[in-house]
Amino acid sequence: MRHGYLWGLFGLFALVGVTLHLIVTNSTPTVITRVVVQEPHSQPQTWPSTCPEVNYSRALLKHASSPDKVIILALVDEAFADMAVNLYLTSYQPHGIKNFLFVGAGNRACELLAAKDLQCVTYMDDKDSAKASTYNSKAFKRKMNIRTFMISDALALGFSVVHTDLDMMFLKNPMPTLTSTKGDLVSLWDDFVHNAGFLLVRPTEYGKQIYKKMDELTKKTPSMDDQTALNRAVKGLKGKKGFKAVALNKNQFLCGLGYFEKGHRLFPSPCKECIVVHNNWIVSREAKIYRFKEHFMWAVDERQYYTSPSRKYIAYENPVNFGKDKTNRDNEMQALKSALAIGQALNRTVILPKFHCNKDGKQDCPLNSLLRITPFDSQFGENYREHSFLHHPLVPQLSITSSPLFISSPQANTIISENKVKIDDVEKTSAEKDVISDKDVVAWFGGLNESVLKLHSLYGLTVQFDSSTVGDAFAKKIKSGFVQGKYRQL
Repeated sequence: MRHGYLWGLFGLFALVGVTLHLIVTNSTPTVITRVVVQEPHSQPQTWPSTCPEVNYSRALLKHASSPDKVIILALVDEAFADMAVNLYLTSYQPHGIKNFLFVGAGNRACELLAAKDLQCVTYMDDKDSAKASTYNSKAFKRKMNIRTFMISDALALGFSVVHTDLDMMFLKNPMPTLTSTKGDLVSLWDDFVHNAGFLLVRPTEYGKQIYKKMDELTKKTPSMDDQTALNRAVKGLKGKKGFKAVALNKNQFLCGLGYFEKGHRLFPSPCKECIVVHNNWIVSREAKIYRFKEHFMWAVDERQYYTSPSRKYIAYENPVNFGKDKTNRDNEMQALKSALAIGQALNRTVILPKFHCNKDGKQDCPLNSLLRITPFDSQFGENYREHSFLHHPLVPQLSITSSPLFISSPQANTIISENKVKIDDVEKTSAEKDVISDKDVVAWFGGLNESVLKLHSLYGLTVQFDSSTVGDAFAKKIKSGFVQGKYRQL
């Protein structure tokens, strides 16, 4: 049964369409090129060559709210263009937010967004725009510090800047709270510091001084990221007459640590108070997107990810808690490998189960608690869906096998019996052995036409391919894709 609260979250999707080519805005998308001879900091860049200030200011004037000149800026590079589209679909559009501008760290980023009718101005052409930079790397810090320049430029032109990272989710419209809160700087509190990824800074003398100081700090120490520079700049202004830096209510504006971990939300859970959630405290683009998907915070339907009328799936569960972390992991990882092999044999996509984690296994966890998502996606990204997939508002009603199917093998029967798992309502297929072939799988289930083939569990089962070539290729994918990880992916 679908989660009722999701319809509040995505209620406006029906009005805007579910595929990307239906995204529209009220104004012609802005694609403006910024080029300067060289970057003002230590890393050389390729900048576009027309007058940057005129072009950037024109874009700001066009899209800022009037008459208060408030503009929402989000830096985007080519590697994260899909996350920018998601921010629009899940956060801007449902709340009627129009005073936004995506700021490109590369020409290609703005081209991709313009193709989706989203306004974007190319601010500079970063040499690594096409790459998803690793957290805390030199490229990552350099890209983050571009935000300092773009915000500083906007402040100099008299704009109040709401800066947001792309990995944000607006559960409610944050603008009334932001604009009614007085202060030179108003920011989300990131557990113990001001968050540089979601804030409002006003073009006051102190607001400008913050970003001027940040520029100086990162110029002196290029390895310093913008959040560190922000907090040092704020600290330096504390005690100054009239200066005010405000941390937003941490029960309404939450960092990833607060919402997902401290809030005990490893799977979708409603939050009546929450206004904004930052999907941080987790590393890698792939892991962020996976967590977004698992929490119904992703709406990009590229290649009909959600809405395909022809794709078929298999789903299974992990009903046994073996009581020990290693035993749970060993059994559940083997089951996942078998599920992926069955999916390949039947040309079906695997819908992930919940996994058991922590020492006693009493915590239900998503896949990123056990495996690193980046290598897993590199091998199986097209072959699986998140556990909550079938309940996503964009997924149509799908036919599901009436009863769970159970592959009865000696080891599976022992595990089920010893752990007193009831299987009275299942349809049994007798394997009589723990190792089955892909041809067995096709013979048993290849004729089923339901969209979702629901398996009870896959404990104690190994699937081998009759073709040694196919088997070797699959084994290589398993070796590369199954890399042990932890929730934050550090």
